[in-house]
Amino acid sequence: MTRRLLHAPLLATALLALAAHFDASAQQFRTYVSSDGNDANSCSLLTPCRLLPAALAAVSSGGEIWMLDSANFNTGTVVINKSVSILAIPGQVGSVVANNADAISVNGPVVQVVLRNLRVVNLAGASNHGVSFVGGSSLTIQDSEFFGIPQAAVNVAVTGSKTRIMRSQFIQNGIGIQVTAGIVNVLGNDFIGNTTVIRAVGTGGSGVYPPNGTTRVRIGGGGTIQDNGTVFSMVDPGPPPRYSGSCNTSNIFVNLSNTMEMGNGTRIVVTGVQDHNSGCVPPNEFTIDSWGSPTP
Repeated sequence: MTRRLLHAPLLATALLALAAHFDASAQQFRTYVSSDGNDANSCSLLTPCRLLPAALAAVSSGGEIWMLDSANFNTGTVVINKSVSILAIPGQVGSVVANNADAISVNGPVVQVVLRNLRVVNLAGASNHGVSFVGGSSLTIQDSEFFGIPQAAVNVAVTGSKTRIMRSQFIQNGIGIQVTAGIVNVLGNDFIGNTTVIRAVGTGGSGVYPPNGTTRVRIGGGGTIQDNGTVFSMVDPGPPPRYSGSCNTSNIFVNLSNTMEMGNGTRIVVTGVQDHNSGCVPPNEFTIDSWGSPTP
Protein backbone atom coordinates (compact mmCIF):
# COMPACT_ATOMS: atom_id res chain seq x y z
CA MET A 1 0.00 0.00 0.00
CA THR A 2 2.82 2.41 0.90
CA ARG A 3 4.62 1.71 -2.36
CA ARG A 4 1.42 2.40 -4.33
CA LEU A 5 0.89 5.74 -2.55
CA LEU A 6 4.45 6.80 -3.23
CA HIS A 7 4.13 6.00 -6.90
CA ALA A 8 0.77 7.80 -7.36
CA PRO A 9 2.20 11.38 -7.44
CA LEU A 10 4.86 10.31 -9.92
CA LEU A 11 2.22 8.74 -12.17
CA ALA A 12 0.05 11.85 -12.00
CA THR A 13 3.01 14.09 -12.89
CA ALA A 14 3.87 11.90 -15.87
CA LEU A 15 0.29 11.95 -17.13
CA LEU A 16 0.09 15.73 -16.83
CA ALA A 17 3.35 16.13 -18.74
CA LEU A 18 2.12 13.80 -21.46
CA ALA A 19 -1.17 15.70 -21.75
CA ALA A 20 0.69 19.01 -21.95
CA HIS A 21 2.88 17.62 -24.74
CA PHE A 22 -0.11 16.56 -26.84
CA ASP A 23 -1.92 19.84 -26.18
CA ALA A 24 1.10 21.90 -27.31
CA SER A 25 1.66 19.81 -30.43
CA ALA A 26 -2.02 19.61 -31.46
CA GLN A 27 -3.02 21.91 -34.31
CA GLN A 28 -5.56 24.59 -33.46
CA PHE A 29 -8.49 25.95 -35.42
CA ARG A 30 -7.42 29.54 -34.70
CA THR A 31 -3.88 30.79 -34.17
CA TYR A 32 -2.58 34.30 -33.51
CA VAL A 33 0.43 36.47 -34.32
CA SER A 34 1.41 39.79 -32.77
CA SER A 35 4.31 42.23 -32.72
CA ASP A 36 5.35 41.04 -29.24
CA GLY A 37 4.79 37.35 -29.96
CA ASN A 38 7.37 34.57 -30.00
CA ASP A 39 7.56 31.70 -32.46
CA ALA A 40 8.39 29.36 -29.56
CA ASN A 41 4.88 30.01 -28.20
CA SER A 42 1.80 27.91 -28.90
CA CYS A 43 0.29 30.67 -31.11
CA SER A 44 -2.76 30.90 -28.84
CA LEU A 45 -4.48 34.18 -28.00
CA LEU A 46 -2.61 34.44 -24.70
CA THR A 47 0.73 33.31 -26.12
CA PRO A 48 0.79 34.43 -29.78
CA CYS A 49 3.53 33.71 -32.27
CA ARG A 50 5.55 36.40 -34.04
CA LEU A 51 5.58 35.33 -37.70
CA LEU A 52 3.11 33.72 -40.09
CA PRO A 53 5.10 30.52 -40.83
CA ALA A 54 4.92 29.51 -37.15
CA ALA A 55 1.19 30.24 -37.03
CA LEU A 56 0.67 28.23 -40.23
CA ALA A 57 2.46 25.25 -38.72
CA ALA A 58 0.20 25.43 -35.65
CA VAL A 59 -3.14 25.98 -37.37
CA SER A 60 -5.32 23.11 -38.57
CA SER A 61 -6.48 22.82 -42.18
CA GLY A 62 -9.51 25.04 -42.68
CA GLY A 63 -8.59 27.19 -39.68
CA GLU A 64 -7.82 30.88 -39.19
CA ILE A 65 -4.79 33.03 -38.41
CA TRP A 66 -5.48 36.40 -36.78
CA MET A 67 -3.02 39.30 -36.79
CA LEU A 68 -3.63 41.10 -33.51
CA ASP A 69 -1.83 44.40 -34.14
CA SER A 70 -0.04 46.45 -36.79
CA ALA A 71 3.31 44.91 -37.70
CA ASN A 72 5.16 43.00 -40.38
CA PHE A 73 4.65 39.26 -40.04
CA ASN A 74 7.19 37.62 -42.34
CA THR A 75 10.87 37.65 -43.25
CA GLY A 76 10.75 35.43 -46.35
CA THR A 77 8.08 33.92 -48.58
CA VAL A 78 5.02 32.76 -46.65
CA VAL A 79 4.20 29.36 -48.16
CA ILE A 80 0.55 28.37 -47.71
CA ASN A 81 -0.02 24.67 -48.40
CA LYS A 82 -3.24 24.12 -46.47
CA SER A 83 -6.72 25.63 -46.51
CA VAL A 84 -6.68 28.66 -44.21
CA SER A 85 -7.97 32.19 -43.68
CA ILE A 86 -5.42 34.88 -42.75
CA LEU A 87 -6.72 38.23 -41.56
CA ALA A 88 -5.70 41.32 -39.65
CA ILE A 89 -8.29 42.42 -37.12
CA PRO A 90 -10.17 45.65 -38.02
CA GLY A 91 -8.17 48.80 -37.38
CA GLN A 92 -4.80 47.06 -37.63
CA VAL A 93 -2.37 46.77 -40.56
CA GLY A 94 -1.20 43.24 -41.22
CA SER A 95 1.91 43.69 -43.36
CA VAL A 96 3.57 41.02 -45.50
CA VAL A 97 6.66 42.01 -47.48
CA ALA A 98 8.25 40.71 -50.67
CA ASN A 99 11.95 40.48 -49.82
CA ASN A 100 13.89 39.28 -52.88
CA ALA A 101 11.13 36.69 -53.33
CA ASP A 102 7.35 36.51 -53.52
CA ALA A 103 5.63 37.70 -50.37
CA ILE A 104 3.05 34.87 -50.31
CA SER A 105 2.94 31.61 -52.27
CA VAL A 106 -0.29 29.59 -52.29
CA ASN A 107 0.63 26.09 -53.37
CA GLY A 108 -1.16 23.00 -52.12
CA PRO A 109 -3.50 20.37 -53.59
CA VAL A 110 -7.11 21.63 -53.64
CA VAL A 111 -6.43 24.21 -50.91
CA GLN A 112 -8.87 27.07 -50.36
CA VAL A 113 -7.26 30.26 -49.06
CA VAL A 114 -8.75 33.55 -47.87
CA LEU A 115 -6.61 36.68 -47.32
CA ARG A 116 -8.33 39.64 -45.67
CA ASN A 117 -7.19 43.11 -44.58
CA LEU A 118 -3.52 42.64 -45.50
CA ARG A 119 -0.98 45.14 -46.82
CA VAL A 120 1.53 43.58 -49.22
CA VAL A 121 4.54 45.74 -50.12
CA ASN A 122 7.95 45.30 -51.74
CA LEU A 123 10.98 45.49 -49.47
CA ALA A 124 13.78 44.46 -51.85
CA GLY A 125 14.16 42.86 -55.26
CA ALA A 126 12.84 43.48 -58.77
CA SER A 127 11.44 40.03 -59.63
CA ASN A 128 8.91 39.61 -56.86
CA HIS A 129 5.20 38.89 -56.98
CA GLY A 130 2.96 39.87 -54.11
CA VAL A 131 0.66 36.84 -53.87
CA SER A 132 1.46 33.98 -56.24
CA PHE A 133 -1.30 31.38 -56.62
CA VAL A 134 0.38 28.36 -58.22
CA GLY A 135 -1.48 25.44 -56.66
CA GLY A 136 -4.91 24.98 -55.15
CA SER A 137 -8.65 25.22 -55.69
CA SER A 138 -9.59 28.78 -54.76
CA LEU A 139 -8.15 32.07 -53.57
CA THR A 140 -10.16 34.93 -52.10
CA ILE A 141 -8.62 38.35 -51.40
CA GLN A 142 -10.69 40.98 -49.61
CA ASP A 143 -10.09 44.51 -48.34
CA SER A 144 -6.34 44.39 -48.92
CA GLU A 145 -3.71 46.72 -50.37
CA PHE A 146 -0.84 45.95 -52.75
CA PHE A 147 1.78 48.65 -53.12
CA GLY A 148 4.95 48.87 -55.17
CA ILE A 149 5.24 45.21 -56.18
CA PRO A 150 7.66 45.10 -59.15
CA GLN A 151 6.02 42.18 -60.97
CA ALA A 152 2.40 41.10 -60.37
CA ALA A 153 0.68 42.10 -57.17
CA VAL A 154 -1.47 38.98 -57.62
CA ASN A 155 -0.31 36.19 -59.93
CA VAL A 156 -2.83 33.44 -60.74
CA ALA A 157 -1.55 30.35 -62.56
CA VAL A 158 -3.78 27.38 -61.68
CA THR A 159 -5.93 25.80 -64.40
CA GLY A 160 -9.48 25.24 -63.19
CA SER A 161 -9.08 27.41 -60.11
CA LYS A 162 -11.35 30.24 -59.02
CA THR A 163 -10.04 33.53 -57.65
CA ARG A 164 -12.12 36.34 -56.18
CA ILE A 165 -10.54 39.73 -55.51
CA MET A 166 -12.84 42.24 -53.82
CA ARG A 167 -12.65 45.76 -52.41
CA SER A 168 -8.86 45.95 -52.61
CA GLN A 169 -6.37 48.60 -53.76
CA PHE A 170 -3.58 48.10 -56.27
CA ILE A 171 -1.20 51.06 -56.24
CA GLN A 172 2.00 51.58 -58.28
CA ASN A 173 2.66 47.93 -59.07
CA GLY A 174 4.26 46.51 -62.20
CA ILE A 175 1.09 44.51 -62.88
CA GLY A 176 -2.04 44.62 -60.79
CA ILE A 177 -3.35 41.14 -61.58
CA GLN A 178 -1.72 38.57 -63.88
CA VAL A 179 -3.66 35.49 -64.98
CA THR A 180 -2.06 32.67 -66.95
CA ALA A 181 -4.70 30.07 -66.02
CA GLY A 182 -7.89 30.08 -64.01
CA ILE A 183 -11.09 32.06 -63.62
CA VAL A 184 -10.70 35.41 -61.86
CA ASN A 185 -13.51 37.68 -60.70
CA VAL A 186 -12.43 41.23 -59.85
CA LEU A 187 -15.12 43.16 -57.99
CA GLY A 188 -15.06 46.68 -56.58
CA ASN A 189 -11.29 47.22 -56.63
CA ASP A 190 -9.22 50.35 -57.21
CA PHE A 191 -6.22 50.33 -59.59
CA ILE A 192 -4.09 53.47 -59.42
CA GLY A 193 -0.72 54.19 -61.02
CA ASN A 194 0.12 50.65 -62.12
CA THR A 195 2.18 49.97 -65.24
CA THR A 196 -0.44 47.38 -66.31
CA VAL A 197 -3.75 46.75 -64.60
CA ILE A 198 -4.62 43.26 -65.92
CA ARG A 199 -2.34 40.92 -67.87
CA ALA A 200 -4.12 37.82 -69.17
CA VAL A 201 -2.31 35.03 -71.02
CA GLY A 202 -4.26 32.56 -73.13
CA THR A 203 -3.28 29.36 -74.89
CA GLY A 204 -3.60 30.61 -78.45
CA GLY A 205 -6.31 28.06 -79.26
CA SER A 206 -9.95 28.43 -80.22
CA GLY A 207 -13.18 27.02 -78.86
CA VAL A 208 -16.86 27.82 -78.53
CA TYR A 209 -18.80 30.55 -76.77
CA PRO A 210 -19.26 30.85 -73.81
CA PRO A 211 -15.50 31.00 -73.31
CA ASN A 212 -14.09 27.62 -72.40
CA GLY A 213 -10.40 28.41 -72.34
CA THR A 214 -8.13 28.20 -69.32
CA THR A 215 -7.95 31.96 -68.73
CA ARG A 216 -10.97 34.11 -67.92
CA VAL A 217 -11.11 37.50 -66.22
CA ARG A 218 -14.28 39.31 -65.22
CA ILE A 219 -14.12 42.87 -63.89
CA GLY A 220 -17.17 44.56 -62.46
CA GLY A 221 -19.03 45.72 -59.40
CA GLY A 222 -17.66 49.25 -59.31
CA GLY A 223 -14.16 50.43 -58.48
CA THR A 224 -11.75 52.81 -60.18
CA ILE A 225 -9.08 52.35 -62.85
CA GLN A 226 -7.05 55.58 -62.83
CA ASP A 227 -3.67 56.88 -64.03
CA ASN A 228 -2.35 53.51 -65.15
CA GLY A 229 -0.19 52.76 -68.18
CA THR A 230 -1.97 49.89 -69.94
CA VAL A 231 -5.34 48.75 -68.66
CA PHE A 232 -5.55 45.32 -70.35
CA SER A 233 -2.65 43.34 -71.78
CA MET A 234 -3.80 40.27 -73.71
CA VAL A 235 -1.22 37.66 -74.68
CA ASP A 236 -2.03 34.76 -77.05
CA PRO A 237 -5.81 35.05 -76.83
CA GLY A 238 -6.21 32.78 -79.84
CA PRO A 239 -8.48 32.93 -82.89
CA PRO A 240 -12.08 33.18 -81.66
CA PRO A 241 -14.93 31.35 -83.36
CA ARG A 242 -17.87 33.19 -84.87
CA TYR A 243 -20.92 33.16 -82.64
CA SER A 244 -24.22 34.69 -83.79
CA GLY A 245 -22.31 37.11 -85.97
CA SER A 246 -20.14 38.29 -83.09
CA CYS A 247 -16.45 37.94 -82.42
CA ASN A 248 -15.46 36.17 -79.22
CA THR A 249 -12.43 34.54 -77.72
CA SER A 250 -12.43 31.24 -75.90
CA ASN A 251 -9.17 31.82 -74.08
CA ILE A 252 -9.44 35.32 -72.63
CA PHE A 253 -12.75 36.70 -71.52
CA VAL A 254 -12.85 40.20 -70.01
CA ASN A 255 -16.02 41.65 -68.58
CA LEU A 256 -15.91 45.35 -67.74
CA SER A 257 -18.99 46.47 -65.85
CA ASN A 258 -19.75 49.54 -63.70
CA THR A 259 -16.09 50.49 -63.38
CA MET A 260 -14.82 54.07 -63.66
CA GLU A 261 -11.85 54.61 -65.98
CA MET A 262 -9.88 57.88 -66.13
CA GLY A 263 -6.43 59.16 -66.97
CA ASN A 264 -5.08 55.85 -68.25
CA GLY A 265 -2.74 55.27 -71.18
CA THR A 266 -3.54 52.45 -73.62
CA ARG A 267 -6.77 50.62 -72.90
CA ILE A 268 -5.98 47.30 -74.57
CA VAL A 269 -2.74 45.83 -75.94
CA VAL A 270 -2.96 42.49 -77.76
CA THR A 271 0.07 40.37 -78.64
CA GLY A 272 0.69 36.82 -79.81
CA VAL A 273 -1.79 34.45 -81.44
CA GLN A 274 -5.02 36.27 -82.24
CA ASP A 275 -7.65 36.60 -84.95
CA HIS A 276 -7.25 39.11 -87.77
CA ASN A 277 -9.01 37.19 -90.52
CA SER A 278 -12.69 36.76 -89.64
CA GLY A 279 -13.75 40.38 -89.36
CA CYS A 280 -12.83 40.60 -85.69
CA VAL A 281 -10.36 43.43 -85.17
CA PRO A 282 -8.69 44.01 -81.80
CA PRO A 283 -9.58 45.22 -79.33
CA ASN A 284 -13.31 44.56 -79.68
CA GLU A 285 -12.95 40.81 -79.92
CA PHE A 286 -11.56 40.66 -76.38
CA THR A 287 -13.89 42.86 -74.34
CA ILE A 288 -17.37 42.50 -72.99
CA ASP A 289 -19.12 45.66 -71.87
CA SER A 290 -21.81 44.06 -69.72
CA TRP A 291 -22.27 40.69 -68.07
CA GLY A 292 -22.94 38.08 -70.72
CA SER A 293 -23.31 40.26 -73.82
CA PRO A 294 -20.35 40.10 -76.25
CA THR A 295 -19.22 43.15 -78.19
CA PRO A 296 -19.04 42.35 -81.94
